[in-house]
Formats: sequence, C-alpha cells, structure tokens
Amino acid sequence: MGDRSNVPFAQQIAVGTLIGFVVSGRGASFLNNTSSFLMLALWVNFRALDHLALEPEAAYDRLVQISKILLMVFVSTALINTEERLDS
Repeated sequence: MGDRSNVPFAQQIAVGTLIGFVVSGRGASFLNNTSSFLMLALWVNFRALDHLALEPEAAYDRLVQISKILLMVFVSTALINTEERLDS
C-alpha cells in the first residue's frame, strides 16, 4: 500500500473536478453571474498588487496558492448554480 501521507488528495480531487467540468460542457455559464466577475476582479487586484510586494518571491508563491483557490471557486459556482444542484 505504501505511505499515504505523501498522496496529494486535494490535487487529485481538483484534477477530477476540472476534467468533469470540461467534459460536462458547462463552461459557457462560467462568467454569466455577478459573483464570477467580482472574483475575477479580486484576482486581477491580487495580481496587480503582486508587483508592489516587499518580498516578490513570497508574494508570487502566495499568488499561485490564491489563484488555485479562486479557480476552484469559479468552477464550483459554475457547476452549482441552481438550488437543485446544491441539494444533491
């Protein structure tokens, strides 16, 4: 079986979710709501402020982490956009 402490479970779930998102064809509803535009504006703000950081390497590492989180939030809002999908 091996050591399971080194298995990136979050990465496996994220890859599976992204593959399902692409295969499902729900990408068209990706930016149809206001929250998606606000999250995109937030990411652009983080990206713009990254250049003004006192420690650019640390800021870039944090930007990558925040970008991954926001990507999954975008995908989640695109997939869960009705009350019926939220309940199931």
